[in-house]
Amino acid sequence: MSLSPIPPVQWCPPSTAIGYGYGRGSGFAAPSFDRFAWDGRRARAVSAETQISFSDFGSMHVSRRVQQMTRRLPTPGWALDDKALGLAALHYCERRLFLKHGEYLTLRERLARVSDAARWAMLPLRKSLTKLLCLYYEWAASKSVSAARLRRLEIQVHNTESTILLLERNLMAVALAVAFSFWRLGWDSVAIAENFKLNPPAVRMMLYRIRAAAEKAARGAHSHR
Repeated sequence: MSLSPIPPVQWCPPSTAIGYGYGRGSGFAAPSFDRFAWDGRRARAVSAETQISFSDFGSMHVSRRVQQMTRRLPTPGWALDDKALGLAALHYCERRLFLKHGEYLTLRERLARVSDAARWAMLPLRKSLTKLLCLYYEWAASKSVSAARLRRLEIQVHNTESTILLLERNLMAVALAVAFSFWRLGWDSVAIAENFKLNPPAVRMMLYRIRAAAEKAARGAHSHR
């Protein structure tokens, strides 16, 4: 019995014609999380187990939170490290309170300095808020002030009051909680705002400034080497 020769094995490289890596212009996107993959297995509010009727469910308040798995920007590496995430929040607090040269201090000294600066910053902010409120009541009673100008003053009053409340709640704790919820838990800005009693635009701005502060601190660390 003669044995036929075994044909050589030819390894083919992975194709890039379709699928992941081909680019967005072809109509094929990279693999992403499908939030509706297990939609049929989700618990239903109206069922025999819950004993809730459709009429009862229609008058109930329903709150849903969905983890945002797809992001416009990738999660930075420092956000996945506890120490680096805390330092990023600390850099943000120092920049917001106009504190410089924190790299020459210990971590405990930097945290104490942020706390003291926040306490001193609230004093002029409260005086400014009182003046803005008096001016708002004066303009609201006057008929010569336009609605657009009164609206701009109202926004200024709201921003000043929000800043005072944020400093009273501990700026470092709020910044760290927002950053952890966004980059670690996958919450979106709306869910974070509802959980921590903030505004979604303020949450998005805080996340942007935390990322910017972390990137600037990283560039400064590389330049000193």
